[in-house]
Amino acid sequence: MNAISINFPQWLLSGLGVVLALVSFRMLCRQGCLRALAWAVGWIGVATAGALSLLAAADFGRYRSLAPGAVIATVDIERQAANPGMVDHVPDGYRAHIAMSGGLERDVTLSGNHWILDIQTIRCLAPLCPVNLYRSRHFYAARAQSGDALQGYDTVAVGGSDSLLDVWYWLARVPRLRGLVRVTETATGSLPVRDGAKYEIRIDAEGRLRTTDNG
Repeated sequence: MNAISINFPQWLLSGLGVVLALVSFRMLCRQGCLRALAWAVGWIGVATAGALSLLAAADFGRYRSLAPGAVIATVDIERQAANPGMVDHVPDGYRAHIAMSGGLERDVTLSGNHWILDIQTIRCLAPLCPVNLYRSRHFYAARAQSGDALQGYDTVAVGGSDSLLDVWYWLARVPRLRGLVRVTETATGSLPVRDGAKYEIRIDAEGRLRTTDNG
């Protein structure tokens, strides 16, 4: 499941952030620079740009380079028998073991009859631009049967911890970038809960998901 790839935005923004931090430190150490309004404004601008670059680099670190056809996650489902000795009797249910391509694993109890996994993608549309990234976001486990009028989902984060700056969120809200960067959000659709199911989730070059059951 693991593939050798380079996350270009993360490396570039990390380097830019370090360079800007060093420049702002040097400006701060120069004699008399803090007495001049121009230097003060310049230092604040450079320091802010450096901090934003590092925050953006940290957020890009949650993404992985998109390799068409690669398996991005597996979901193995098995039946869990109820324990009759428990005071609060719990009916038979299912447990899903989720393994992401980045190494993160989760175990989720399933009480409903289907589940969904969604992702976000960032793709550069410029010629020869190598940026084509994705990150998994959430695993949604249905709480009840699909016929229930009060259908709801238990949400499990499978994309790592949230960062202070959400690059995808801001890119999606800048209309001028739509011809240069494409940001999308897609999901697997409702997939059935079945004892012994072993799902593989693959991604194509456009960020679409395809699921197969090898159980």
